[in-house]
Amino acid sequence: MLSLIYDECNHCCICKESLENGYLCDPCSKKLTLNKEPSYEFLGNHRIRVYSCMYYNNYAKDLILRLKSKKDFSAGEALAKFMINSINDQSIDFHYIIPVPISKEKFKKRGFNQSVFLSRIIGEYFNKEVLDILYINRSVNEQKILTREERLANLSSAFSVNNLYRKKIKGKNILLIDDVITTGATIYNCSMPLIEDCDNYIWVLTVAKSSI
Repeated sequence: MLSLIYDECNHCCICKESLENGYLCDPCSKKLTLNKEPSYEFLGNHRIRVYSCMYYNNYAKDLILRLKSKKDFSAGEALAKFMINSINDQSIDFHYIIPVPISKEKFKKRGFNQSVFLSRIIGEYFNKEVLDILYINRSVNEQKILTREERLANLSSAFSVNNLYRKKIKGKNILLIDDVITTGATIYNCSMPLIEDCDNYIWVLTVAKSSI
C-alpha cells in the first residue's frame, strides 16, 4: 500500500534531492522559518493557547499546497513531523485530537480533509484518539477573499459538535488541528461550541501562521 502512495526512492519534498531518510533535506528545512512562541485567544473566561510550527513563507506554502492540492502525502508527513515536534517542545497535554472541518464542497473537490490527515499521524504517534466531530452547519463564503471582520462574521455560529460525543469530551483537554491560522476566525468559531457546550480546555496547533 505504501509503495502506491510514496516513491520507493526517498527525496526531499521541496527540491526533490535524494535522501537516505526523512522528508526534507537540511538546506530546505532551513528555509522554513520556525515559530516557538504561543499566542492566546480569549473566549469569555476561557483562554485558548495557540501554537503554529512555522510562519507562512513561500516554502511553507509550497508544502501545504502540495498536500492540499496535489495530494502529496509525503509533504503532509513532513508537516506532521513539525507538529509532533511542537507538541513535544511545548509539552502540550491533551486527551483528544479534533481536526477543523472543511466544507462538503471542498471535501468533494479535494477528496480528503488535510486537518484530518495531519491529526491521524499525530494521533498515531501519541496514541491519542482522533475525533472528527466538528461540522459546518450552514453555507459559508470563501475565507481568503474576506477581511478580518468579514471572516469573523462569515463563520459566526457556523460550527457545531456532534451530539453523540458531547459527554465523551466534556471537560477534557482538546488539541484542535488546522493547517494555517490567519485571523484566527476559524479557530475562534470552532472553539466556541467546544467551550460553551462541553467546557473543554483548548490547545490549538497549526502548521503555519499567516496574516492578511
